Amino acid sequence: MKLEVTLELDIKITDGPMNINGIIKAVHLYQNELGKNIVREILEAIDRQACDQAVERFPLRYRNKGYSSREFRTPMGKIGVQFTKFIDSWDGHVCMPGKRALEVPAYKRWLPWCLTPAAGLLAKISFARSSAEASRLQGEAPSKSTMHRRLEDLVGNGSFTPNLRKRWFRYLMVDGTGARFQDRHQENAPIFYEGELRLAFAAVRENSPFELVGMWVNKEWSDCAQELYNRMNTDRLEVLICDGGPGIEDAFLLPGMRPQRCQWHGKRDLSFLLYADGAKKAQQKEFMAAFDAIPLAGWQKKDIENLRTEDGEQLTALRRKTLRSFCDLYFFLQSKGYHKAAVYVSNLAKPFVSFIDHLLETGKIIPTTSNIIEGKISLFKNRIKAIGKRWSEAGLLRWLAIAVRKLLPEYDWNTFWDTITGNPLPVEIKLALVTTKSGCH
Repeated sequence: MKLEVTLELDIKITDGPMNINGIIKAVHLYQNELGKNIVREILEAIDRQACDQAVERFPLRYRNKGYSSREFRTPMGKIGVQFTKFIDSWDGHVCMPGKRALEVPAYKRWLPWCLTPAAGLLAKISFARSSAEASRLQGEAPSKSTMHRRLEDLVGNGSFTPNLRKRWFRYLMVDGTGARFQDRHQENAPIFYEGELRLAFAAVRENSPFELVGMWVNKEWSDCAQELYNRMNTDRLEVLICDGGPGIEDAFLLPGMRPQRCQWHGKRDLSFLLYADGAKKAQQKEFMAAFDAIPLAGWQKKDIENLRTEDGEQLTALRRKTLRSFCDLYFFLQSKGYHKAAVYVSNLAKPFVSFIDHLLETGKIIPTTSNIIEGKISLFKNRIKAIGKRWSEAGLLRWLAIAVRKLLPEYDWNTFWDTITGNPLPVEIKLALVTTKSGCH
C-alpha cells in the first residue's frame, strides 16, 4: 500500500527580532501537529483499504453503519480517528475491519510505544516526576496513575528468570540490600514492614564482567538458590564470593565450590560484632589494629593482581602466616570475653584466604571483595529509597524489571523496549518534495 499525503503549511515570519535558535524552536513545537495529522491519515487510509477488501471478498455480507470514533494519547498529543463500522448480516454483529487489521486494543488510549519516554525516566525519578518531565519535554505524557497501572501490562510481574542452562559460569557473587514495604490489601489497616532485595551476579571467567543472573524480593536465601540453580548450569561453578551474610553460604555453596569472603566486609562486620559484645568504638581500637596487622588484610586489587603461581612457596608461607594471625586474634578476643567476635574471626579465617588457595590450584586470580556487586546494588538502592518511601513487593519487582535494563551496562534499553512494543516499523516515510511559493520571498 502506498499513500500520498499532501500538506500545505502557512508560515508567517514576523518583521521583529529573530535568530536561528528561535526558528528551530518554533518548528520543533509545531512538529507534533504535523505528526498527529500524518498518523490520522495513515490509520484512516488503512481502515478504508480493510473495508474495501472485506466488501470485495463478500459483496452482500456487510452493511455500512457509519463510524466509530476512538481517541488515542500519544507524545504528539491526542489523536482522534474514525473507524468504519459494518453490520455483519450473517450474525447481526458489529464489526470494524480497520480495527481488526490494526490490532487496536480495547479501552486503552496509551499504546505501549507511547509510554516509552516516561517509562525510561522511571529508573531514575519517581512516577509523578517522570510523568511531569516527559510532559514538559514532549508536550504530552501518561499520568503517574496510568504508568502504575500499565507497568504490569508491559513487564508482567517483573520476575527475572533467564534460562542459563547453556552458559558456563565459574564465579558467583551474591548480596542483598534492605527496603521498606507496605501491604495495603486492608485499606483501613495498612501493614508496614522491612524487607530485602536480593541479587546474584555471575561471571564466566576471570576478568569477565559479572552479569545479573537472579533477582528476588523478600525471599529466603535457600529459596533464591533453589530457583537460580533450577535454571542455571552449575557444573563449572568454582567460587562463591559474598560478604558472609547469614544464610548465603549455606544456600549457595555447592559441593566443590570454594567460598571467598569479602575482605572489606570482614573488617566492618568485626566492628559490628565487637559492639554487640559490648565493646564501644574506643575499646575496639586494639582489636581493629590487630586485624589490620594480619598479612593479607587491607590488600588492594593491584597487590593481588601481581601474585604469580611461580611464587608458590611464598604464597603458601603468606597463607600460613595469615591463618596464624587469625588464630592469635581469636584467642585475644576470647581472653577479653568477646565471644561473638571471636567465633566470627574463627569462621572468617579460611574463606579469607580462599583466593590464595584458588591461585595455587588453578593459577587464576579471583576478586577478594564484593565491591562489584555492591556498586551495582547501589545503582538501585539509592533510587529505591528516593522514588518510593514504601513499596509493595510486586510493585518493586516491576520497577526493577525496568531499572535493571536501563541502568546495567549489559542490557540494551532499545532492544528491551522493542520486545515489548512489538514488530519493527511497518511504515516507511520519505519526504518527496519541499517547495516555497515565490510570494513568500
